[in-house]
Amino acid sequence: MDATVNTAANQEEFVISRIFNAPCKQVWMAWTEREQLMQWFGPQGCTLSHAALDLRVGGTFHYAMRMPDGHEMWGKWTFREIDVPRKLVLINSFSDAQGGITRHPLSADWPLEMLSTTTFEALGDKTRLTLRWSPWNATGQERKTFAEATGSMEQGWNGTFAQLEAYLEKQGPNMADREIVISRVFNAPRELVWEVWTNPEHVVHWWGPNGFTTTIKQMDFRVGGVWKHVMHGPDGTDYPNSSVFKEIVKPERIVFAHGGGREDGPGAHFMATWTFEAMDTQTRVTLRLVFDSPADRELVVREFGAIEGGKQTLARLDAYLAKTHSLHRKGNITQIQPYLFFDGRCDEAIEFYCSALGAEVTMLMRFKDSPEPPRPGTIPPGSENKVMHASLRIGDATVMASDGMCLGKPSFQGVSLSLTVQGDAEAERLYAALADGGQVQMPMTSTFFSSRFGMVADRFGVSWMIMAGQ
Repeated sequence: MDATVNTAANQEEFVISRIFNAPCKQVWMAWTEREQLMQWFGPQGCTLSHAALDLRVGGTFHYAMRMPDGHEMWGKWTFREIDVPRKLVLINSFSDAQGGITRHPLSADWPLEMLSTTTFEALGDKTRLTLRWSPWNATGQERKTFAEATGSMEQGWNGTFAQLEAYLEKQGPNMADREIVISRVFNAPRELVWEVWTNPEHVVHWWGPNGFTTTIKQMDFRVGGVWKHVMHGPDGTDYPNSSVFKEIVKPERIVFAHGGGREDGPGAHFMATWTFEAMDTQTRVTLRLVFDSPADRELVVREFGAIEGGKQTLARLDAYLAKTHSLHRKGNITQIQPYLFFDGRCDEAIEFYCSALGAEVTMLMRFKDSPEPPRPGTIPPGSENKVMHASLRIGDATVMASDGMCLGKPSFQGVSLSLTVQGDAEAERLYAALADGGQVQMPMTSTFFSSRFGMVADRFGVSWMIMAGQ
């Protein structure tokens, strides 16, 4: 049996170096921040599908790398020395999904652990990154396998450096001075967090810093869709916002281009990326805002309190999720809400409820604003400006409303209950159960606002709308 020795001092190292056209701080952050590692780390053609980072001595970076053929390989770093932003020393190993150390899945004689030292040398506005690898506590056969793999290691790291180079080039200079990153772990499953973020009926309850309320005028949640909302400050100031969704990867990531600010005041423009990482029964949410310049970042920090405001927004989301999760654990049904059809008099009704009950309009879409035109015969000609869907907040309750068929003869008989459930299968099951002995009003189908939607009057004459949540 080969003797096991600490080879870090006497085994030839694998050394690879490259100069990047980015300042040292920016390269360091790209190498040591989870959100940035997710964007580039790995040889060309590979991506990270999972990453959990605890950057401290004794902490770990545990990740899953998806290969070009779809196969996943898990790895783990254990940090031994952290000298910001100059040096990072760690033990590198393959692992399983639980974080236990494992053998190389394709080489039984590969060293079980590797000592990795990465240095970051400032060269003006550029950075020389040097990576040193050596077997750690390895057998003679493991050292031999390592020494014979120089070519494959060089190929792999050259591909990884190429991905980092492309990522840094895309970021542009002074990235660290142009971004805000805020993260929080929530005691709720990722599917629920995604639903609460993407459904405007939820968003109005938590969006914005403490003391703010939000009115959503439009939320077309699809790539290229527009999200328009007004944030109402506690001092009465309104902040109109307009965003365009650029990327949606359910339930992992949302990217949108944002524009907004005070009425008759300074504006704020940035690219926002929200990521949702599943952590067993919890979810890590990370918000990353990237501005066009350091001056733009400084403006929103100074004028709008963006950093503290972002933290307060996530805290409000946490509180709302705690309440919502308590209801969610009781079953697959997430909401039952009254939906009132005013048959052409919805604007009049909204005005009345706002006056009489202090109702707040949190969302309103007219037929002309729908991303899909009404089906032929659904509404009379000339009804395009009627209300397709509105949401009112009355106290702690949400009431939804519509002009429906726009015939001018509201009748409540016209009351319908809107039932939102988790998943297509559950929507189909409840639709069939309610339709038993009842009357189908609209067959279950796919729409722009829900993957499954249908309407039915049950055997008692109660009208139901059943939809699968986002």
